[in-house]
Amino acid sequence: MKKFLQQILNKVVGLHYILITDKDGVPFIKVNSSNTPDMGNRPHLLSNLAIVADQASKLGVGRTESITSVYSNYQVIQIYSSPLVVTFVADATANTGYIHGMESQLEPLLNDLKEIVVERHEPK
Repeated sequence: MKKFLQQILNKVVGLHYILITDKDGVPFIKVNSSNTPDMGNRPHLLSNLAIVADQASKLGVGRTESITSVYSNYQVIQIYSSPLVVTFVADATANTGYIHGMESQLEPLLNDLKEIVVERHEPK
C-alpha cells in the first residue's frame, strides 16, 4: 500500500505528503517527500475535516466531500471517504484539480482500508 501511495506522490509535481487517517486524525498510512512541511503532522489540522463537515451539515448545504485550504506556500486538500480522510499537502502552485481527481485512483486502496477499519470498530 505504501509503495502504491509513493508512486502516486512521485507523479504529481509539488505534492509533498499523502496521509490516510480515520475521521479523528489517527494515521493509518503516510508517505512523504524529503522536503515535507511539518504542518501535515499537526493533529488539529488532520481532524478539521470532520469538524467542518459536521458544521456544514447543520447549515443544510449537504454532505462535505472535501476541503481545500490554501496557505502562503502550501495547500492542504482533504477528501472524506467515510470513515477515512485522505490528506494531501502540496505546494500552493500544484494542480489542485488533478490532486482532487486522484481519489478515483485511490479507491481500491481506500476500500481495503475501510474493511480493516470497520472490522476493528465492530463490537465483539
